[in-house]
Amino acid sequence: MAVEKGYAALALALLSTAVLSACSSKTKDIEEEGLVRIYEVEKFARDIYKYFHEKWGTYIMDTISHSEQAHMDIVQEMIDKYGFDNPIKYNGYGEFTNKDLKELYKELTVQGSKSEEDALEIGAMVEEIDIVDIKKYWEQTEAADINNAYSKLTTGSHGHLRIFVSALNEKGVQYRPHYLSVQEYNESVGTVITTTVTTTSTASSSADMRVYYCQTDMCGYVYDPAVGDPDGGIAPGTPFEDIPDDWRCPVCGATKASFANYPPEH
Repeated sequence: MAVEKGYAALALALLSTAVLSACSSKTKDIEEEGLVRIYEVEKFARDIYKYFHEKWGTYIMDTISHSEQAHMDIVQEMIDKYGFDNPIKYNGYGEFTNKDLKELYKELTVQGSKSEEDALEIGAMVEEIDIVDIKKYWEQTEAADINNAYSKLTTGSHGHLRIFVSALNEKGVQYRPHYLSVQEYNESVGTVITTTVTTTSTASSSADMRVYYCQTDMCGYVYDPAVGDPDGGIAPGTPFEDIPDDWRCPVCGATKASFANYPPEH
């Protein structure tokens, strides 16, 4: 699926707006602006994935939608800690304060309703937008706790991007980045592009390749065996059952025992 110029340009405009507004604010204002904006960006991802899950019944969309809710909770915790106002939290599913996000949501849900492959590619694109957007604000805050929150969100987004790319590869679709540089994209997806198809097809059983998620509050990290955890020394194609017992969640540090299978039967 080739990304249509209309919503690609709109997404780029959305990112540009973030940079311009950020550069014009003071440090404290940047932190408040950044947290509220990233909350809405994470909500944007959650709502799109929920919509696509209801449209296609894709379990990955449902799982990552829950993970995005966990990301929203992480950001809200920071907003509450600093006493910032977050009017976004009162918006319902598919409702956005940012007019560009509102328009982009309409465009992407229409495009992703054409096929499951379109929806998966849009998922990957949304994760790219998340990574780029978070980086803009992460670079402008000195607060250690906010930096830590942005680090968790970024790690989660990279994991989600890998999962979407892996799912597309399984369908014979090679995803190409739209917002990350080639280097950043390659660092994010690791060996997924070249190994996913062969590793998933040679798995000992479909049960071995089930997806697991971290049940720790405000985490929601998703472990996809096809993707593995390259940064944690877990190669793509490694079933969850074969991960060493001392492995830790790359987002919150929870133990392997904190993970549960999703869906129960896959």
